[in-house]
Amino acid sequence: MATRPNFTDAQLVNGKLRIEGVSDDEDLPEIVDIRVVLVQGERITAGKVDQISTVWSAELSATDPNAGDFHTGDAVAFGWETHKTNAFTMTWTEPVTIR
Repeated sequence: MATRPNFTDAQLVNGKLRIEGVSDDEDLPEIVDIRVVLVQGERITAGKVDQISTVWSAELSATDPNAGDFHTGDAVAFGWETHKTNAFTMTWTEPVTIR
């Protein structure tokens, strides 16, 4: 099993990209911010997790103004989780499939 944080799903929903993931329960009191970036070919989009919990999601634009619309298929997701103590930042990258 992958260590956390990690991504669990990526899907096109109502003209947006919904990226879902999980974080460790014991880290929750320390987490102050989670950001995600999704890349597919020349397209890139980014956003913020609004509700930090062990299971979270972020809604991102499904269109890159410079490269067009995202579509179902392979992509790469990047994330970073910022913690209170010493502004510790954890980053991770995973291949995802947009469905």
